[in-house]
Amino acid sequence: KIYKDFIDNNIYTPSRGNLSKNNNYIFIGIRPGHVYAHLSKADTAWLFGPSSILLHKLLISLNIYPYFTNIYNEPNKPFNKDFTFIFKELIIVIYIYKIVYKINELNIIFMGNYEEYPLFKEYLLNHNYFKKFNMKINFFNIWHPGYLARGYDEYKFENWKKQILKNILV
Repeated sequence: KIYKDFIDNNIYTPSRGNLSKNNNYIFIGIRPGHVYAHLSKADTAWLFGPSSILLHKLLISLNIYPYFTNIYNEPNKPFNKDFTFIFKELIIVIYIYKIVYKINELNIIFMGNYEEYPLFKEYLLNHNYFKKFNMKINFFNIWHPGYLARGYDEYKFENWKKQILKNILV
């Protein structure tokens, strides 16, 4: 149903990534980038912009392949704090992990520092539908890959990697 919503409403960048039971990481960005946004209906479009390339490099270096999504699913829409699509999507993902895989803990990694992240976290955790799962979710923030893309150097990249090693891959 969620993917039907994406198609029926012509929403860009449906989520991508690994939903295997060997993964319990969900990386959330604020919205798709503008670079190559016209390709975002293709399966691997999230790999195309400068930020995505750096994120991919980071995840390969850590040997993880997470699930990806965005709070807003179109590159040109205003930030309106409408969490409808992200909520519906994550409820399905959480259902898969909790009910199908019997996994009781997930890690949600927000990329960047946006006012929507704590609001969405509160919305998710306090929603009656989510509460039925009785699932632990750890929330973390890391630098947005765009921060590195605007002024890349290897030192910043290693510090970005340490954010995950120190807080997430414990």
